[in-house]
Amino acid sequence: MQIPFGNKSIEELNSENENLDNCHIVRGSSVEIETGLILYGLARMNNSRVIIETGTSHCYSALHLAQAIKDNGGGMLYTIDKEQGETFRLDNAGLSNCYQSLIGDSVQVLSDLMPTLAEIDFVFLDANHAINHVADELRLTWPKLKVGGILTIHDVFNENMTPLCYSLQKQFPFMMMPNRPSVGIGIGQKIEDVPLDLNWERLL
Repeated sequence: MQIPFGNKSIEELNSENENLDNCHIVRGSSVEIETGLILYGLARMNNSRVIIETGTSHCYSALHLAQAIKDNGGGMLYTIDKEQGETFRLDNAGLSNCYQSLIGDSVQVLSDLMPTLAEIDFVFLDANHAINHVADELRLTWPKLKVGGILTIHDVFNENMTPLCYSLQKQFPFMMMPNRPSVGIGIGQKIEDVPLDLNWERLL
C-alpha cells in the first residue's frame, strides 16, 4: 500500500531519510508503520480537518495525519512536543500548510490551545504516558472533540496506560489493538456529548 506524501510515497521517503530506512519503528521512539496507516485511514474516513497530536518526535505519525488532512481538502494538524520534532519531514513532503508545531508540555500547550478551537475532529495521544498526564490531556481535549470524532491513544498496553484505557471502555466505544509487546493502539469514537469520567480508579 502506498500513501503519497506530496508527490512521494512513504517508501520513497523511507529511502531518503536515514532515520526511516527499512524500519518499522523509527529509532525505537516513533509509531509503527502499521499504526501510521491506521491513523491515516481513520482520519480519511472521518474527513478530519482539525487534528490534535501530542508527541511529535520523528513526525512519522504526523506525516500520516497531515497527509490525511491534505487529502481531505485542507485543515490543520496541531502537533505538540516538549522539544522541537523533526518537522522537516513534513516540509519535505509538501505538507507545510497542513500543520503547526507547538513546543512545550502537552498539558500546558493544550490549556492554551483549546479555547482557540471551536471543535476537534481527531485526537492522537502519544506524549508522556504517565496515567495522570494522559488523563489531563483527555480532560482538555474531550470537551472539544465533536460527536463522531475519533480518539486514538498509542502504547495502550503499557502498564501505566492499561487501567485508564479499561476505564474508557466502560464509557464509550473504545477498543485496544495489540501490535507489539507493551505497545498497541487504542481507538474510540465519541458518540454523544457527555462528560468523560476520568476517575479511572473508581471505574475499574
